[in-house]
Amino acid sequence: MSSLLTNVGAMSARQALASATAESAQLRNRIATGLKVAGPADDGATYSIAQTMRSELGGWRTVSESLNRTQSILDVATTAAQGISDTLTDMRAKALALTDPGLDASSRASYFADLQDLVSRVNSAAQASSFGGVNLLVAKATSPITLTPSASSGANFTSSVAMSGEAGTLNMVVTVPYAFSMPSMQITGAGGGMTVNWWQPQSLGHAAQVTQPIAYGDWSDPAASGPATVSFDFHSNPRPSSNPQGFVINSLTFTPLRGSESLLASPDGDAIKLGYRPMTSDWLGLDNLDQLTPDGVLSAVDGALAQANSAAAYFGSQSTMVGRRINMSNHLADTLEAGIGNIVDADLAKDSAKLQASQVRESLATQTLAIAGQQAGWMLDLFRAAA
Repeated sequence: MSSLLTNVGAMSARQALASATAESAQLRNRIATGLKVAGPADDGATYSIAQTMRSELGGWRTVSESLNRTQSILDVATTAAQGISDTLTDMRAKALALTDPGLDASSRASYFADLQDLVSRVNSAAQASSFGGVNLLVAKATSPITLTPSASSGANFTSSVAMSGEAGTLNMVVTVPYAFSMPSMQITGAGGGMTVNWWQPQSLGHAAQVTQPIAYGDWSDPAASGPATVSFDFHSNPRPSSNPQGFVINSLTFTPLRGSESLLASPDGDAIKLGYRPMTSDWLGLDNLDQLTPDGVLSAVDGALAQANSAAAYFGSQSTMVGRRINMSNHLADTLEAGIGNIVDADLAKDSAKLQASQVRESLATQTLAIAGQQAGWMLDLFRAAA
């Protein structure tokens, strides 16, 4: 039906033109951005999924950065531990030479001087093995903790204190009685048994206050757990027929060592713990070599070498583990990135072909609209012919 009031053909042509124009605009945007889902308006559900995956991807990228930092910390520690092990190997050769009974005093002094120089090298290597503020070869103390022993005074008494297990130093300030023979304290639980003997000059004639540091836990591995209880057995050893004042524990504090450093290992907040392996001369037992017998020097150097080799092996195994986690992290991040691309990236070749077809439809719709707009003119021509 032909009508002056309603031009159905123009309506259809206009709708076709609007549809073609909208499709062309959408395809141009896809080609320009490279995304078929650039925002919630394109596809709300897909956009939400993609954003969640992008968040996970960002987490894994952050984890990769943390793991790379961890790897660098371990690489520095491993290299330093290897260098210290090499230095200790040189020290062992000199310590072995010291055991030669035919050495004269001058030669012995030269060997000791060389050993002290090598000890300084060990300290320098340990102190320099820092990366990003973390040095796993130097002991790091935390804040002191005040402890309360089960008993604190007496001429002969036993006291004990509960411990947390982490390695550190017990610092006891104790009043030691004046006695006929040497007062002593037997310590059990802190790395086995140890006797501390206090000597008071006979001319002193009164008790004296002494500060006694006590190593607690496994100092070669601060991450290891120490004994749960430390006991102190005090003996005044008084002179005959005397009544000495006895011991008084004035204070007892514990300074824990930092056992490990925690670094991010997953987007869920899981951490890798890198244990400290202190390798300065005090931890390796190399501070007083010149006070030892030649056999004692050799034994001390052997112990230090075993400790250094153990630390190097630990750092190496940790480095291998972290390297595997880096590879896994990078693989997961790449997989997530590919997955996001699969659901939001535009197929440029396909969309380019669609754009050309859409532009053709847009042109045809424009021509159709122009033809439909001439309907009124055709009707006027009909009436002219009838006249």
